[in-house]
Amino acid sequence: MANHYVKKEEYSITDVAVVMLPFPAHGHMGPLLNFAGRLVSAATISLYFAGTSREIRRAMDRAHGWDPSSSANIHFHEFPTTPSLLPNITTLVGEIKQMRDPVYTFVKQLSTQYRRVVVVYDYLMSYLVQDINHHSIQNSEAYRFHAVSDCFSFCFHHKMSTTDQPDDHDQLDQLPPEAAEILKVTPSLDDSFGDPEFYCMVEGATKVFSGDIYNSNRKIEPLFLDLLEKRKLGGAEKVWALVLKIGVEVLDWEHREEIVSADTVDKALRTLMASEEGEKIRKRAKDLGNTVKHSLMESGNEMDLFIAQIAR
Repeated sequence: MANHYVKKEEYSITDVAVVMLPFPAHGHMGPLLNFAGRLVSAATISLYFAGTSREIRRAMDRAHGWDPSSSANIHFHEFPTTPSLLPNITTLVGEIKQMRDPVYTFVKQLSTQYRRVVVVYDYLMSYLVQDINHHSIQNSEAYRFHAVSDCFSFCFHHKMSTTDQPDDHDQLDQLPPEAAEILKVTPSLDDSFGDPEFYCMVEGATKVFSGDIYNSNRKIEPLFLDLLEKRKLGGAEKVWALVLKIGVEVLDWEHREEIVSADTVDKALRTLMASEEGEKIRKRAKDLGNTVKHSLMESGNEMDLFIAQIAR
């Protein structure tokens, strides 16, 4: 597929390497791979997308809108693990444990070749980076990547950090009304990890990071991003909101099982666009276009700030 990213040549950071560690689920790998594409399109920088051979293959097969293999600056690094015939959360825990030492060795090796090695890891892969810090690898730094929405991130950390009566009215009164109402209807997240051992691996891991990167945008979730910034979760020094994808909700097609001709679709669209509702659609499309344009401009500024941070 054609590469939709346009490189800006003003950034050339040849002495910094970025290592990305995705969580092996498409809803997590996809956003992180998109972030990788945006980063190498904005700067000439060596980026290593690392994981098991199965993860790498899936990530490349499911990349949307561009071909990751077409970029000379993205390198796919595979870690050796014992493959499972029936992948599930239990076997996943075993694979993650196998990768901890290889991840450290790989970053340590890169640290001898580059002035700085930046590790961007999915929050659910916190276990892998416990050994990577300024004491063990002095020229390294790590950033947590959150693939989920800011709303979920805020609710999750709020629930987990307020173990005693998480919905206490005194605590909720200190929050904006919208956030308080959402917390009231948010169910318990005790079983959100699906496996107690996996939960202990993620939450019990030593938190090593210099900042948080969110798969969001200030135009989309301004309230919850502001709340996350104020909380400074885990003592993070920096917070970035980098828009990675914008979706449009559509109505379900009632005649899904039928074959609809192009003429029928064309006639329906022409009738719709000639109506008053069609005029409203054009207006909404124009407004949405302006919003997306501004959000991408803001995201570009966030990307510039992030690049400046890792290139300093």
